[in-house]
Amino acid sequence: MPNSLSVDNLYALNDTPVIKRVQDVFINQLQASPSVQSTFFTGGSAPVGPADATWVDHVATALVCDSISSSSLHGFAQAIKEQAANAFWSTQLAGTNPSAITASRALYDWAFPAYCAAGGNTFQDYLGNNPTSWAQQLAAQVSQQSFITTEILKIISADPHWPQRLNLVLYKLNRLDASRVQGVVNAWTSALPGKGIMTGLQSYNYVPSSLFTSSYFLQQVNAAISVQTTTRTSSHTYCQGGPAAQCVSVDTPSQYGYGLAVASFLNGTPTSLGFTTGVAPGNYQDVGGSGGGCFVEGTPVHLASGETIPIEYVRPGHRVLGKDGTVGVQTEELVVVELQDHIRTFGINGSEPFFSGGHVFWTPEGWKAVFPETAREENPSLAVGQLKEGDTLFRLVGTSPLRYQPEVVHRITTWALPRGKRLYGLHLEGTRSYHAAGYLVGMNYPVLTEQRLANGFARLSEHERRLLLNALTPVMPLLRQAVGHFVEAPLRRALTGARAAPTQKA
Repeated sequence: MPNSLSVDNLYALNDTPVIKRVQDVFINQLQASPSVQSTFFTGGSAPVGPADATWVDHVATALVCDSISSSSLHGFAQAIKEQAANAFWSTQLAGTNPSAITASRALYDWAFPAYCAAGGNTFQDYLGNNPTSWAQQLAAQVSQQSFITTEILKIISADPHWPQRLNLVLYKLNRLDASRVQGVVNAWTSALPGKGIMTGLQSYNYVPSSLFTSSYFLQQVNAAISVQTTTRTSSHTYCQGGPAAQCVSVDTPSQYGYGLAVASFLNGTPTSLGFTTGVAPGNYQDVGGSGGGCFVEGTPVHLASGETIPIEYVRPGHRVLGKDGTVGVQTEELVVVELQDHIRTFGINGSEPFFSGGHVFWTPEGWKAVFPETAREENPSLAVGQLKEGDTLFRLVGTSPLRYQPEVVHRITTWALPRGKRLYGLHLEGTRSYHAAGYLVGMNYPVLTEQRLANGFARLSEHERRLLLNALTPVMPLLRQAVGHFVEAPLRRALTGARAAPTQKA
């Protein structure tokens, strides 16, 4: 039940919640537009349809395209005419644009009864309770000379948005009994000549361009671009076991496509509106099925004591033998990768395949891997070459004293490790090398330094860095609790391009 209704309460009803609701629902309408909904806003809906569905759809398309132009992912930005998309939505949502005003007025009319409120009452309470009587009482109060010379003059002098304040009164009268509007306008303009009082009910744009930015939908755009689809597979037959070889034929992904639905979207409404350049995004990526840089279960690892244990049994505190007799201690960080797909594993000179293509082996020329790009991704500071037939590896043949035997790679064998199997690695303190199956190998484990963060963030667009920076604020208390208070400063510096202050010497 409403609280006690009165003309004072009717006058006090505030439309700020109405305007907020108008803006929220307009955004819902944008996200529910047919051109963008299925690709970027799955499940998006609006409680009321737009006054002009085509216009809203085109504005939504322009905003999404502008956000695509702000993305650093898979070359989609090069497919967009940024200025064309930006100019379109900015113009269409300009303050005096008739289409924007029409869209606003339709939503304002819809939201007003339920959301215009004060003192526990809404405008709907007056609409449902003899509205013509309430219109007569409100018109009488706001037309009184004393009201005009005190309340209205105070509004005009104190509120820069006074026309909207007075228009709100006229709007209430129009909804209750439209015949009362002109009499009130006449009373105001007669009592306050030269004050610029409106001569009738006005309509305003409550969905202006200032609500939006060039990257307003960047989060949804990047999520859609990141959707990965297998676009090509390769069939490989792997054999092991010599004369009585066991063979298996496996189809593995050899190419992924990213954001295929986004590419399809660009060929529709964006192209018809002139927002696309005709340049295709670089959203196809060949893959090698490397599985990072790890070892299969059972691969022997040399401990500092000289004994070997399977890599999956290495536990925190184990002392592991590294390059030139150095010793590394296994940390609490257990490196276990459960395969989500088949990958290729490799062996040396007819040995059972025991490592994935991204792991680095020591050679006279330095570190090398079957898939050097994968190895460099995990260790960007490491110079990694291509491991191939003819290279020389170092294999441990004695630990007291430490002795290596050079082994020329005559053949690299390969085998498919099925989905669900596990690969293992080590995370050591004290050295970044160890011996797996006797071979001197590097510790493939990413090290996150502030410089690495800065280099990585530099590959993002300015809008994406700003998006990340804004996202830090709500999650920073959790990061500080989980990692430590030190985490905030380097993250913010890396995102903003600022440098750490030099350490002051005593």
